[in-house]
Amino acid sequence: MLIFEVLFILLTLLVLTKLNWSSLVPVPAKPLLIIAVIAALLHLLVEGLRWQMLPAYCVFFGVAAFYLKNTQAQWFVRVLGAAMGTILLSVSILLISQFPIMALPAPQGQYAVGTFSMTLLDEQRLERYAPQFNREVPLQVWYSANKQDSQGLPRQSLFPQLYSGDYDLISFLFGYLKRLKTHSVINAPIAQAPTAEAEAGTFPLIVFNHGLFFMSDHSPQLMEHLASNGYIVVSITHPFESLKVSLPNMGTRLFSMEYPEDVGFTQDQLSDGGIGDKIGNIIGLEHSSLMAALYQQMDNYNAAKPADQQGVISAALEMQSLQILGELLTEDNLAAFFQIRTRVRNRSVAYWVEDIQFVLDQLPLLDAPIENFSVSFDISRIGALGYSYGGAAVGEFCKLDFRCAAGSNIDGTQFGANWNKPVQSPFLLINSDSNPQGNNYAYYPAKENFFDIYIPNTLHQDLMDFLVVFPVLRTLGMSGTMQYQELANIVKDLELAFLDEFLKGKAGGLKEAIEKHSETVMVYALSK
Repeated sequence: MLIFEVLFILLTLLVLTKLNWSSLVPVPAKPLLIIAVIAALLHLLVEGLRWQMLPAYCVFFGVAAFYLKNTQAQWFVRVLGAAMGTILLSVSILLISQFPIMALPAPQGQYAVGTFSMTLLDEQRLERYAPQFNREVPLQVWYSANKQDSQGLPRQSLFPQLYSGDYDLISFLFGYLKRLKTHSVINAPIAQAPTAEAEAGTFPLIVFNHGLFFMSDHSPQLMEHLASNGYIVVSITHPFESLKVSLPNMGTRLFSMEYPEDVGFTQDQLSDGGIGDKIGNIIGLEHSSLMAALYQQMDNYNAAKPADQQGVISAALEMQSLQILGELLTEDNLAAFFQIRTRVRNRSVAYWVEDIQFVLDQLPLLDAPIENFSVSFDISRIGALGYSYGGAAVGEFCKLDFRCAAGSNIDGTQFGANWNKPVQSPFLLINSDSNPQGNNYAYYPAKENFFDIYIPNTLHQDLMDFLVVFPVLRTLGMSGTMQYQELANIVKDLELAFLDEFLKGKAGGLKEAIEKHSETVMVYALSK
C-alpha cells in the first residue's frame, strides 16, 4: 500500500465515523475533511488514480456531499450509509492489497542494467493472422551497463506492453503499473565486456520467448539478473499470440482468438471433441506416454496417402496406450486432433522458431538506439530461453538450429513437428507441479549435458513475475505454496549457472546451484 492512499482511506473512515457517531472522534468534521482533501490531492499528484481505489473515492465524495449539504438524516439512514461506506472502504483495502504497487528486488550482478525496445520488419514473411501485412517482430533488449553511467537516467516501468498503444480495457486494468519502476535504465550506455571472455570485449547473447497469451517482459527479474551478470538478453514478442502489443504498421494487436487464415479451417468448423483439453489434464509420465503414442500416430497419419489415412485412424483406435482418452477416442475426434495439432499448434511453434531465426539474422545489422550494441555481443555464444509455449519454441529451435549453444525450457509442454529428435545443445528443463516428466517423450533418451529439474509446490504461472504485483493469484488458489521470491531466486540461480557453464566456460556451476537448493528441487536428469 502507498502512504497517501492509506492516509486517504484512514481519513475518509474518520470523517465517515464523525458524521455518524460524533463522540467517537474528538476532532471536528471540517478539519478532518480538509485534511482528507489534502491527502486526496497528494494521492492524485504523487501516486495517481487507480481503479482499486474507486470504492474509496465513492465513499469520500459521499461523505463530503453529506457534510456540505448539512442535513440530519434519520438514524437508520446514517447507519445504512456508514455500513455501506465501511464495506466500500474495505473493498478498496482488499483490492490494493491484492494488486499492490511493489518494487522488484534489485539485481545483484556487477553491472547495471540497460534496456531498449524496437520492432523488426520481416519483408520475406507475411503475417499469418493478417496476410496483407508483413510480419513485425518487436524486441525488448536488456544488457549490461556501467553503473556510474546509468545514474540519474529514467528507468523502465513494469509490463509496459499492457498499457502502451490504444487505450482499452487492458490499459485501464493495468495502467497503474506504469508508476512501478524496474531496475532497467532506458538507453543506458552499454558496458565493455571483460577481455577474459571467450571473444574479447563481447557478451553472450540470450534470446527469450514469452508464454502463449503473455508478453515479452513477463519475467523482468530473470532478464535483469542475466543482464547484470554479463549477458545481453533479447526478448521477442510473437504478435497475435501475446496478450497485447503495439506495432508500427498494424497498430495495437491483442491475442487472437481465431486461427490464422492459412490453417484452412476455423475453430467452429473442426473440433477434436475435447481430446486436447483432456491431454492437458493428464500429467507426468502418463502424459508423456500418451503424447508419444499420439504423435507417432499423427506422423503416420500425415505421411499416409489420403486413401490410407482411415487405416491409420482405425489402427490407432485399437491401441491400448490411447484408451485413457475413453469415450473421446472416436474416428472423427482423432482425425480432427491430428489436423489441429499439425496445422495449428505445430505450425505456430514453427512460426515462433522462424521469428527466433529472423531476429538472430538481423541482430548484427541492428540500428540500435545505443552506441556499440551490434559489436558488443558474441553471435557464436547464443543461449535460448523460453517460458511455457515459448519454452516449446526454444526446444524446437535447439533441435533444428546449430546456433543454439545452450537452451532452456521453463515449464513448457513440448509442441513441434520434431518432437522425437534430440536437442543438439546443452539443455535445461525446469518443471513445476503442472507437468513433471511430462516432456520425456520429446527429450529422452537424453544426450550429454541434459538437465531435467523439478521444483515441487509450484504451479505453471508461478514461474513468471506476476505474483509480485498480483498476489490475488495466490488468494484465488492459482499458485503453488512455495514463497514466490524463493522460487524466483531458485530459477535465477539455475539459469545463470547453466548459462555461465556452457556459454562462459565456468564448469561445475550448475551442479553447485543444484546442491545449494537441494532441499527444494528434485533432479530427474543430470547428464554430463
